[in-house]
Amino acid sequence: MRIVITPAGSRGDFQPLLALAVGLRDAGHDVLLVCAPNYESEATAFGVPVRTVGVDVEAYLRDHGGEAARLRGTYQLFKIARQRAPALIDEGLSVCRGADVIFGGGTQSAAPTIADALGVPYLYIAYTPQAIRTDEHPPFTMPFGRTRSVNRGLWRASSSLFGATLGGPINRKRRELGLEPVMDWYQHLFPTRRMLIAADPELAPMPKNVSLPFAALGSLHLRDERPLSTVVEQFLSAGPAPVYIGF
Repeated sequence: MRIVITPAGSRGDFQPLLALAVGLRDAGHDVLLVCAPNYESEATAFGVPVRTVGVDVEAYLRDHGGEAARLRGTYQLFKIARQRAPALIDEGLSVCRGADVIFGGGTQSAAPTIADALGVPYLYIAYTPQAIRTDEHPPFTMPFGRTRSVNRGLWRASSSLFGATLGGPINRKRRELGLEPVMDWYQHLFPTRRMLIAADPELAPMPKNVSLPFAALGSLHLRDERPLSTVVEQFLSAGPAPVYIGF
């Protein structure tokens, strides 16, 4: 099977999908990783075929500091995606042609339209169940809901904001390609019925009122065979085993 994997965003969006690419390649699939130029060398180091598109999101995060972690920063990233979306769709149509399935992750905005135009399945990899649209919790872009009714309103508002940020350029490109315009933007970008959850269920349990058609993947980690530094070895041997959470 020819699989195209398209992470978009920062390292937290890229690295789990690099781990997925390595695992699928080792399972015998023909895998292509399509990522920003700043991650090309890392993908190459793991022996994964790579094509580079898009921009260096980490550079934006470094330049804008704490603002990038707030709601305003999230939508600023989507404004960058808005500017690049038509060109990314054009590039992606060439790069992804011949794929049997396309996986997306992070702030991916072009791949759903590319998959629609090519007539291939699109699956979204989410790193938290908070990405699932349900009234049990508010959207991750607006994490201040308290009741089910408020949460439902926040989900509608989140979808409208994504549409206001991305809608014009992408829908114009979709019309050029003979595709129907997007009406529900959250469902387009983060399709619940075509979503895989890459998170540890003990740390991030699934909502009780949601049943996904695909099994949860669990957390995606790169195996690193390099020896630990002397300092780390000394720390580990100095007392009981610590608990570490991170990449």
